[in-house]
Amino acid sequence: MENLKHIFTVPESVRKTAEFINESKLLQAHKHLTDLEMARDDLMFELHKQPQKSPTDNNTLTKYFKDVEKLSEDLGKQLWIIMGRVLITVRREPTLIVTALRIIEREEKRDEIVMKRKEQTGFLPVGRPKRWKQKTFEILERTITYK
Repeated sequence: MENLKHIFTVPESVRKTAEFINESKLLQAHKHLTDLEMARDDLMFELHKQPQKSPTDNNTLTKYFKDVEKLSEDLGKQLWIIMGRVLITVRREPTLIVTALRIIEREEKRDEIVMKRKEQTGFLPVGRPKRWKQKTFEILERTITYK
């Protein structure tokens, strides 16, 4: 029953998350995205635990949650823009930098949890690990080198 609640709210949650990303409400977008990813990952893990693996069920869930991965990419793009402009943004909107770094830190913690779970169960959710901390350092290095 708990899973059904998640399944029925996915389209509205996807729409709302995309809206938050477009409005640069990044913390709210990240909260909604995390909820969507966790719902997807929980459902996929339940399928993973089944003794009879059904490719049809897997494909159905993957298609149903396909927009979640795109939302993650879109949020990432927003973060990379912020981090790419860090030297300008830090003077004008330092809270934006803090927001971006908080999201990146949360994603890094989620990556750690997912990798520990993979060691125990063999299950790795779609799009994980994201490695956003590594990407952040790459962008910062490029930004500082070229400025």
